[in-house]
Amino acid sequence: MKKILLLVLAISAYVFSYAQCNDLFISEYVEGSHTNKALEIYNPTDKSISLDSYQMSRYSNGNTTPNFVSFPIGASILAHGTYVVVLDKRDPLGTGQDTSVFENLQFRADAFLCPVYEDNKMMYFNGNDAVTLEKNAGDIIDIIGKVGQNPGISWTDDTTANFIDTGDWTRYWTKDQTLIRKSSIAQGVTVNPTFFNPVVEWDSLPRNTFTSLGWHVCDCYTDPDQPVFNQTSYEFNVYQNAENGTSVGTITAIDGTSDVLSYYFESGNYVYLTEGDIDIRHTPFEIERSTGAIKVRDNKGLDYNVLQSFNIIAQVTDGSTPVTCVVKINLTKPQSVSENINNPTFEVYPNPTFNNNITIKSFRGISSIKVFNIIGKIVYSNFYNDCRNSINANFENINKGMYFVSITDINDNVVTKKILIK
Repeated sequence: MKKILLLVLAISAYVFSYAQCNDLFISEYVEGSHTNKALEIYNPTDKSISLDSYQMSRYSNGNTTPNFVSFPIGASILAHGTYVVVLDKRDPLGTGQDTSVFENLQFRADAFLCPVYEDNKMMYFNGNDAVTLEKNAGDIIDIIGKVGQNPGISWTDDTTANFIDTGDWTRYWTKDQTLIRKSSIAQGVTVNPTFFNPVVEWDSLPRNTFTSLGWHVCDCYTDPDQPVFNQTSYEFNVYQNAENGTSVGTITAIDGTSDVLSYYFESGNYVYLTEGDIDIRHTPFEIERSTGAIKVRDNKGLDYNVLQSFNIIAQVTDGSTPVTCVVKINLTKPQSVSENINNPTFEVYPNPTFNNNITIKSFRGISSIKVFNIIGKIVYSNFYNDCRNSINANFENINKGMYFVSITDINDNVVTKKILIK
């Protein structure tokens, strides 16, 4: 009798496990500042799944008619893998509703969707919108929130108010938060809930936390073999005047089961350029997700006089809990620059300029000047063959704002100065 009972229990556990781990569900929800919005979809099965028959929907402010968006044609999710969708706002000069998504969130994306609000509003959820994952053009296989309910600003953990907003922002869960599905959750919510209590299935992280995107831990799968870096720390050197795209070095990990590996920067030194009341964040370096190759992304963040080295925590994941290492990148001055009294002196004035005219003077002759906007794009350049020591430059075709002027003298010494055009 005991053997029969054990067999029945084993079969029941198997059937339950299979039923629980047989389709995609939402594993992470990002509702950050400005336009920093993302959804992560998790595949709990043992097989790769095509996303062609799936879509995501947003039910805005208690509405029961959704805005929906399909995944890119041909997209798929590997077994026990994730797929990250980010709102497509990548213009660094965008403002308001078009403010750029932070670069450290962009690096995590598998797809960018819904660039124009008027064309498709799905990815513009803002805390009081139910979000669903659907299959076969309408069959709901997962829900965040409650379709048909407007909770106010956000759904909350307030049991006395049936989990809707009562004005206490400290209890918000779907506004200004990153939510991660608990590892014990093995399938999505397929029936619209009577109440949406986020605490039951989700863990909450602070606003603009993106480091857990791109991997998920779920009881449907036990990772038999985590990747291992071939060394615990790496150190590289790069010139402070290195061009964007310059190779810095490569970090490498191996995985005993030959899983597909993804490399990310988890944390470290970032450059903050503030314009008005909006943080425009730029990372000096980026890492190639599939190879671990590091290169210069934004060389305006490379200034030896400000910071001589960058200490970055990098991570590698095979889809489950990542492994980290330390990456140190040292800045070195160009070999042509010497620390002595003969260093060239450059003057740039007036700064700020109110009529788009500036004067540049150098102890030695000037061979070229280049002007970059805050995303590294050249907006003005000129070359001089007559070794002049003073140049009057007119930037009449440049819009108002902050720029960086790079000045090169006849000995290839380079100095970069920040200018403001008003």
